[in-house]
Amino acid sequence: MFPGQALAMTGGQAQNLCQGARNGNAADLLKLRKAATRADRSAESWLGVYYGTEKHFSEAVYWTRKAALQGDGQSAFVMGGAYYYGNGVPVNDRKAVHWYRKAAALDYAGAGRMLARAEFRLGKACHAAGRGNQQEEAKAAYWYRRAALHGNAQAENRLGYAYFSGQGVPQSDEQAVYWYRKAAAQGNAGAENNLGVACETGRGLPRDYAQALRWYGRAARHGDTGAETNLGVVYYQGKGVAADEAAALRWWRKAAAAGDRRAQRYLRAVGGSR
Repeated sequence: MFPGQALAMTGGQAQNLCQGARNGNAADLLKLRKAATRADRSAESWLGVYYGTEKHFSEAVYWTRKAALQGDGQSAFVMGGAYYYGNGVPVNDRKAVHWYRKAAALDYAGAGRMLARAEFRLGKACHAAGRGNQQEEAKAAYWYRRAALHGNAQAENRLGYAYFSGQGVPQSDEQAVYWYRKAAAQGNAGAENNLGVACETGRGLPRDYAQALRWYGRAARHGDTGAETNLGVVYYQGKGVAADEAAALRWWRKAAAAGDRRAQRYLRAVGGSR
């Protein structure tokens, strides 16, 4: 039992004092601070909330950390956010993961989702820092997997591509498709495009140009410029659909206008950049 816990105020009482303090009631703020200095967990937590809403982030972190260390799920979640967004402390995704994990273990709502986002961001950082470096690519794949196992669609797609390209994990087209499908089921446009590539190339799925066209179309409708470019190629070459240069040019122009360099190259090659 933590000091003062036997006489602890309820979360509702601490929340009411916090609200009173926010409304300018100095007596309520004093009561909340006195309880917090006696290591009352609820008071520490809501005093942290008070200082956070007042934009005194360093003070907020001080009290929130105290409550989190006493097992308060809300405070553990807020500590994760402090490190994820850089409120009162420098951005640090590893520390964000640490606190979000504690919040998730305490069944705090939303902790799993934010944990996955922090893990995904760690994966991206490792990937960016270590292009061509096997050790860093393995770290990236590790974090993508952690985030993917928490249901993050971006991480599922990135992990799929790691398997597709053999970056940080043994190359496996089947594993790539497995993770692409999970991400696509959540509407991830990049994964839909990657499934189109799998169907077009026959890697991990039977070669099927009609299915490739379907996946490219879904991804393009969701705004994926790579899929728009791929649709242009499919229409230009007549794969799974009647060749249609006008349709190809429309898709390439759309992707090129969004900055897709492949589409820009295709347009220059066929003289359709205008």
